[in-house]
Amino acid sequence: MSRRNNSYYAILGLLGFEPMSGYGIKTSVDKGVGYWWEIDYKQIYPALKKMEEEELVTSKEEKHGKRPMSKVYDITKAGLEELKKWLIQPIEPGKEWDKELKLKLFFGHHVSVDHIIQHVEKYKEFNVEFLRDIDEIRKSIESEEDTESKYYRMTTVMNGEIMCKANVEWCNQTLKYLKDNMKT
Repeated sequence: MSRRNNSYYAILGLLGFEPMSGYGIKTSVDKGVGYWWEIDYKQIYPALKKMEEEELVTSKEEKHGKRPMSKVYDITKAGLEELKKWLIQPIEPGKEWDKELKLKLFFGHHVSVDHIIQHVEKYKEFNVEFLRDIDEIRKSIESEEDTESKYYRMTTVMNGEIMCKANVEWCNQTLKYLKDNMKT
């Protein structure tokens, strides 16, 4: 499977809930995943065109009340399979992998909960390891002479510690929640 950007799969995932127009997709993002995932019309319509060419979605013109005709898109079986393949792919550490994890959680009902649990466990492991790295950085900075620079740099270490600890706690709660509520 060719590697597409996560917005591509976010669109497929949203269409997995219900058929939507491009405007409907944008509205769903803004009201749902928009607090941690951004997408704009410049991404939506080219992606929909490509998906239609690849037969991952179909479209039809619909009229809603007095509004002009709009193209409404629906995911196909092939589109759903493409989404499922992406959902089970391991998440690679990177700049936005926390966002990819959240997308996979949001659309996780399409695959076995075991796949989603693996993603969360991997993210937790990364944060635990990163906390160890941050601790080494903290020790190194603490051993330096007192300077303004030292104190400012230490604030970034403190931020890293707090964020990683919060991520680990979120992972623990998410894993417990999924295991308590889903069949594993």
